[in-house]
Amino acid sequence: MPNMSVRCFCHRSTSLSGPMEPLPRFFRQMPEPIIAGDTFIITAGCNKSFETCKAKFSNPENFQGFPHMPGNDFVAFYPNASDGNNDGSPIS
Repeated sequence: MPNMSVRCFCHRSTSLSGPMEPLPRFFRQMPEPIIAGDTFIITAGCNKSFETCKAKFSNPENFQGFPHMPGNDFVAFYPNASDGNNDGSPIS
């Protein structure tokens, strides 16, 4: 069993058609040819984004990142006295 315990990344092939279409395509060749009777486990991948967690896995409640943090544009923002928005009056 030379292929036993081998890990390999794969993706769904879009270049195949017909009954071969759903077969995975491996990013590297297996040590030995895959033969009839071989078994394997395919696990769905995750790119660690909130959008993927929500859309692909329906699991946004358990996302452990910070999806609603302001971006760099907010961090680099500073008040500008000449834009007329900083006159000290209440926000309406």
